[in-house]
Amino acid sequence: MQTFMPQDPAQQKGIKLESDHLADLSPTGKSWFLGIGINQYHDFPSLNNAVKDVLDLSQLLQEEYDLLPEHTLTILDEAATRRNIIVTLDQLQHKIGPQDKLLIYYSGHGHLNKETGKGYWIPTDAEVSNTADYIRNSTIREYIETFRSLHTLLISDSCFSGTLFVRGASRSLEALHELAGIPSRWAICSGRHDEAVYDGVPGENSPFAESIMDTLRWNRNSALNVAKLVDRVIEQTRSNYEQLPEGNPLYGVGHKGGQYLFLKKGSLEDEWAGTQKAGTVAAYLQYLQNNPDGEHADEAREFILSIGTQIRSQTAAAPKKTPAKRPSKPKAKPAPKSKLLAESTLKRLRKAFQDLQQRTNSDAFVIIQEEKSGKFVQFAGGKGQEIFFDLPTINWEEDQKALAVQVLKPFGIELEEMQLGSRKKPRTDPDMIHFNHIVGQDIDLALELISRVMLDVYQFDAKVKLDLIEN
Repeated sequence: MQTFMPQDPAQQKGIKLESDHLADLSPTGKSWFLGIGINQYHDFPSLNNAVKDVLDLSQLLQEEYDLLPEHTLTILDEAATRRNIIVTLDQLQHKIGPQDKLLIYYSGHGHLNKETGKGYWIPTDAEVSNTADYIRNSTIREYIETFRSLHTLLISDSCFSGTLFVRGASRSLEALHELAGIPSRWAICSGRHDEAVYDGVPGENSPFAESIMDTLRWNRNSALNVAKLVDRVIEQTRSNYEQLPEGNPLYGVGHKGGQYLFLKKGSLEDEWAGTQKAGTVAAYLQYLQNNPDGEHADEAREFILSIGTQIRSQTAAAPKKTPAKRPSKPKAKPAPKSKLLAESTLKRLRKAFQDLQQRTNSDAFVIIQEEKSGKFVQFAGGKGQEIFFDLPTINWEEDQKALAVQVLKPFGIELEEMQLGSRKKPRTDPDMIHFNHIVGQDIDLALELISRVMLDVYQFDAKVKLDLIEN
């Protein structure tokens, strides 16, 4: 790529106001996209490629990533007035859900007031002499704070866009995190807070936009996190142009350590194909967990509901049996620890319950009986309280780890206020865990499906048993 150093002020995205006394300019659920691109201004020099950048990026995200046309909004040229931009941001506040992610891309002129340090976006209808027509970067930050989205990523290709960041915050604090489930607020800007940036050769993309799209096109993984995107954009842009992009979390507006992920479209279709091929409850639950509003989410729910109907039918058809009185067990010498559940089995169980905690949305107590050995492993989980487990080969006091058993969100099952029987009282029946309160419905169905998940995912042939104590 040849270095392009424009000399025409119309090819730079910063506006120099006489009142600023600027020195010479020297050389970041559902997937939503809002693109604002302005080539034509009423009172400012025109730009070459702002509109093209927005359209090319939105097309790339629709063709290769998880952006759908119905979730794509663009405001271009004459439509990009201050009023229209603000109204659109207001409307997005009501459309975006708590599991959605939002990408806002602005390409246009920017302005820095040297006396106040304030940065601005310049709408198409702004007058040079009236900064009241501009949109403050602080206003954009306020909108980002109010969006209910899980992830919000702002990309601003304008001069002085680095003023979006709170000075002193370091990207290194969060750059290595790959936490898709934790809320995040990030921004990527084409230059530092006091930098002018370049629009590029007419008919092409700006250097900054080109580096973003190159990174997205070259990505061969199923997902690309924003930290990796930032690193590639900085490397490519800096090596060819005298400007330095910047990418950081936006602190003070809801960032909690997560990262925006660009998900490849092929990976979503591959995931659905793999789900259908597996044909298990576990696979469909995992698909719903990853894609609650995905293209095939309704089909996944229908599959799980059909399994539930089968279980209900089988349960209703089966003759009711009077439970036989449990024979008293002869006292026996405790088996040596080597005869109890193998450590590999215990590790598998721990992993199983940690994964189940992430798959669904409620807490429960269950116990599991390994069919081959007949040994019981007792797990306890609670909502709003300490969660612990009891294993025959583990010291209770040393291993109070937080493990929760989850049941099925698609069925609206809720189990709460459950506590393990007092450890101070001897248990007459050590094979059972007791509960003092349960609120919910379809308990048998939940336990059956948990058993199926255990078998499907971990090949652990288990029975899940529940013993209720009436208050």
